[in-house]
Amino acid sequence: MEPGTSPAQPKPRNPLAAGGWSGLSFLAANAIGLLVYPVLSRRLEPDDFGLFTQANLVYLALVMIAEGAVGLALVQLQGDRDRLARAALWLSAGLGGLGTALCIAAAPLMIAIYGDRELLPLLLLLAPGVLLNALGAVPHALLARELDFRRKTLPETLSIALGSVAGLVAALAGLGVYSLAVMSLTTGTVSSVAAWWVCRPRPRLSHPDREAMRRLAAFTATLAGGDLALYARLNADYALTGRLLGAGPLGVYSLAWATSAGPQLVIGAFTGRVGYSLFARLQHDRERLRAVFLSGLRIVATAALPVSLGAMVVTPDLVPVALGARWEAAIEPVAVLFALQLVRTVCSPGASLILALGHTRLYALIGVAALPATVAAVLLGTRGGVTGVSAAVLVAVGSTSLVYLVTALRMLNIRAGELRHVFSIAAALTLASLPALAATRALLLDVRETPAPLRLAAAICAGVVAGLLALWRLWPSLRVDVMRLRHALAVESGDTKAG
Repeated sequence: MEPGTSPAQPKPRNPLAAGGWSGLSFLAANAIGLLVYPVLSRRLEPDDFGLFTQANLVYLALVMIAEGAVGLALVQLQGDRDRLARAALWLSAGLGGLGTALCIAAAPLMIAIYGDRELLPLLLLLAPGVLLNALGAVPHALLARELDFRRKTLPETLSIALGSVAGLVAALAGLGVYSLAVMSLTTGTVSSVAAWWVCRPRPRLSHPDREAMRRLAAFTATLAGGDLALYARLNADYALTGRLLGAGPLGVYSLAWATSAGPQLVIGAFTGRVGYSLFARLQHDRERLRAVFLSGLRIVATAALPVSLGAMVVTPDLVPVALGARWEAAIEPVAVLFALQLVRTVCSPGASLILALGHTRLYALIGVAALPATVAAVLLGTRGGVTGVSAAVLVAVGSTSLVYLVTALRMLNIRAGELRHVFSIAAALTLASLPALAATRALLLDVRETPAPLRLAAAICAGVVAGLLALWRLWPSLRVDVMRLRHALAVESGDTKAG
């Protein structure tokens, strides 16, 4: 804590309620996406998605630094809220302006790499979005810092809704790839404006405290290094696929990734952002942090394992139903990437813990060390087309995710027996739901002319019913973890019940 400060102590919030609001926000936003993306996948060509993915390689990296790194620093650092918020506002605005300029300047380089001059107007259109996203970093981070994900629901949901509408209108108007840029730009703008509207109290735009700026800048710099390494690892597949296989295969791969990421994003909406904020709040109470981490990991595994494996089984029906017949080339990559998303989801609490404890250099070191192996794996994978790239990323990125989890387990001195207990309910739930789902689909495959949507819906329903029955029997054991998370912050400020 900074000398002479006495930060306000807001009433502690219920982490489960925060996770519920975060998940509700994601589910509402993606319900909109379920309506919009099938239309976009039928109006646009694979080359359009591939070209936009190439432009996004620059745009999202700049947004990640200007918005994401500063926001995570503001959540993690302890001290006076207003001093840190003022410093973060200046820092994010400066990085956002610099990012906008770099996005424009990067256009000639991207054209030289990919040989498509349409990248120039696309990057010019996206460039202001770096600054607009950066201006929303502080209010979003303050809401996350206080676990006030109820207020975050409005900017996150409204931005996706209006962005999707704008992109859909642009696509129907025949703007092609530019409709995706319009959607991205609108989403970032609305998110920042709405976040400032709901944030209370709002930080003032006054001269920043020098010490607070120094602490934020130092944390952001090391965190940005780790995030850039992570970004490079997760996007080496995009960069190399686009360069070596072309925009069309890249479009197939990018949509395969987006489709497979659904379960991971849903579970992460409930646990990921809330977990990081919660771990940061408990960083000085290692015993309670250890118990909360184990409970959170168990809940994540219980949700991720049956959902991801079930999704792999129904992928041959899921892809044509969701995206249309022209995307059948994405079926095998989606199935492989579902396996990757499972590993990433289960391991994500490990990376969150490392960052929440302030080990940004270690986080960056792991990412940088894994980058050459990821690039080499993807280069080999391109020989097998889009499916080969997917398999390469599964091995390379999945292995690195496991390193983050193992590192976190060692930090908390978690033993093998405790880890077996973590995955026991997940394994039991999978053994109950997966056979019912697979058997239902196989049975309907033998029935002539069963429509794919009906086969998909029936298989999912069978798996869900079997899973819920198993969960009812397993609930007494899981309830202990749920209650531990619910009351994780209950003793702060003398409170006996989380608010």
